[in-house]
Amino acid sequence: IPERSDPGSRFPLQGARDLDAGSNSIQSYSIAPDNDYFSVAFGSQIKGKKYVELVLEMPLDREEQAEVDFSLVAMDGGSPPRSGTTQIHVVVLDVNDNAPIFSQELYVGQVLENAPEGSVVLPFEIDPTSGEIKLTKPLDFEAAENHELSVQATDGGGLSAICRVLVEVVDVNDNAPELVVSSFSSPLPENALPGTVVALFTVRDRDAGANGRISCALEDQLSVSLQPAYKNYFELVTVSALDREEMARYILTVTAADAGSPPLTTTHTFTVDISDVNDNAPVFNQTSYTMYVRENSVPTVLVGTISAVDADVGSNAKVTYS
Repeated sequence: IPERSDPGSRFPLQGARDLDAGSNSIQSYSIAPDNDYFSVAFGSQIKGKKYVELVLEMPLDREEQAEVDFSLVAMDGGSPPRSGTTQIHVVVLDVNDNAPIFSQELYVGQVLENAPEGSVVLPFEIDPTSGEIKLTKPLDFEAAENHELSVQATDGGGLSAICRVLVEVVDVNDNAPELVVSSFSSPLPENALPGTVVALFTVRDRDAGANGRISCALEDQLSVSLQPAYKNYFELVTVSALDREEMARYILTVTAADAGSPPLTTTHTFTVDISDVNDNAPVFNQTSYTMYVRENSVPTVLVGTISAVDADVGSNAKVTYS
């Protein structure tokens, strides 16, 4: 019997046979035990033919009760009365009256941003298909940290249900730190005071969490140090007096590393030239000179040569004599 049958629907039954006649023949039918779903109707048709019908008293629901079992009892009118019994097995036929139901309204799945195409994101329990969501192209955490999808499940009768799926992209340490120079002074005068800022730069990493946490280091330098300035800004600062005559060029190598596993690094080199300041006086190659000349020498005769040098460069190193 279809589960959508209306109350009052009648279903013909094969009646019992009684060889007796008159009041000793079949007089009534009943159901044992009584149930809420069915009753039995017994009577005569216009031409006197007897009929037995099963009458539906209340709506059926296959999802609540898929089968109903009871006995049909036929009674004659004899004294004492006799009865016959047969078993009735009612199978409730399914009708598409229930839409698919997801076990939860929102499913949350996580997938690494570098997961290969075809990776399983989130399995559903949807029959008859597997309910698996797979990647069709690589994800990028830096482009989108999550994706929200709508999934519709449809049964064979056209009823459907919808749920939401939130796919959270898990960051992978696939971006090295970036170092951007804001200002850089080169050449730097050798008389620059300690504390002079040589360079100002910022570091950033497009990854998140530990993958985006950056530390900076400067290779060993006695005259310049690396100091944090503000947030992700750093500066290179002189910490002692400079002397071009001792070192005319500094090679400063800064390494930025993130805290990922394994960490990614970026290296930037600053080449700082030291410009000359006239801070050195000429120096004679001897502290005193002794020269000899004949008493009758003519004017302009060469008596001797003196020499002085200046440690500076350019015009600062040009020496004149008087």
